[in-house]
Amino acid sequence: MEKRLRIAVLLVLGAAAVSACGTVAEQPKAAPGSNKTLDLLTEIQGLRTELQQLRNQVEINQRGLEAQQSRQRELYDDLDVRLRAQERKAATRQPAGAPPPPATSLDAAAAELADPAVIQDEYDKAFELLRGSQYAAAIKAFRTFLVNHPRSPLAANAHYWVAESHYVTQDFAQARKEFESFVVSYPQSEKVPDAMLKIGYSHFELGDAEKGRSVLSSIITKYPDSRVAKSAESRLQKAAR
Repeated sequence: MEKRLRIAVLLVLGAAAVSACGTVAEQPKAAPGSNKTLDLLTEIQGLRTELQQLRNQVEINQRGLEAQQSRQRELYDDLDVRLRAQERKAATRQPAGAPPPPATSLDAAAAELADPAVIQDEYDKAFELLRGSQYAAAIKAFRTFLVNHPRSPLAANAHYWVAESHYVTQDFAQARKEFESFVVSYPQSEKVPDAMLKIGYSHFELGDAEKGRSVLSSIITKYPDSRVAKSAESRLQKAAR
């Protein structure tokens, strides 16, 4: 009996030892793969978290950009409305000044009898070209307007924008001529100070600093404390450096 019990105990211990050896032998094989898988899952989860954070940031930035663009459009539309209102207001108050050039044909004379709304629309279309930076087309459109409607209250503005278009495209010689012609033709226009300023600037751009200083100095004397006077002073200070 005792012998049988001793044999049973030995068999149990032997089986346990074999099982333990098998478990120990298997663990080194499973552990490396298990650790690599865990590390990979952890890395993937981290990348997913980072990606979500980036998506959130992109969405925030996109919303901010859309809001900024909306504000810019509102400001642009408001400026456009005020500019048009100012243009029309100035046109209704525009003094005759020097007599505008007479109509050169029966067609031009007949055009003066056109509906004021039609005349305004023609002017607005030319002005749209200017706002769109289509300067060559704007010059042509404004010149056509001046031929068709030389006595229109909007003629002075049209002439001014012809000169301004030449200036913006750096055709300073032609710009100076147009601005000088504008000042002579419409001496009472509210745009005369700005035209004189551009005449002075054009002289500097054309290399005639003496005439440029003379024109800008006359602006300071004639329109003291005005915006154009401050611009003239700034340009003279720059030229003196």
